[in-house]
Amino acid sequence: MTRRFVKEINKFSWPRGSPDFSVARSWTSHGVHGVFALVKHTPKGSVLLHEDDEGKIKGYLSVGITQSVQSLLVSVRQPLPIFINTSVIPFKKIILCQGTIMPAMGGFSSKLNSVAASFVQGSNESGVEVLEVMPMN
Repeated sequence: MTRRFVKEINKFSWPRGSPDFSVARSWTSHGVHGVFALVKHTPKGSVLLHEDDEGKIKGYLSVGITQSVQSLLVSVRQPLPIFINTSVIPFKKIILCQGTIMPAMGGFSSKLNSVAASFVQGSNESGVEVLEVMPMN
């Protein structure tokens, strides 16, 4: 959906003084999508772990656009970790969970499963870095 939006806004020649779409454009290059493990809720947001294509696991302290990630998943009656398909995107000095959340029907590795289970138990032996702001480089 984000890629389609950016593709559409790039088709137009916007007059001077029009909205700044640079933040939306950055979502396509800096956003992360796929399977995440929801491992913790904090007052600052929810921690979502994601394994990239190289097998590195990163954490993202994410907030919802209009409501918390925790409130979006209140109807899911299972203990953490909860595996979901979603996207996280940079926005100013926070990381947004874009709000479309679906249960993950597989597609996650045993490594992500193991690290998520350990994280829920309070251990971060694997040294997962939890980002509060996404790097824009």
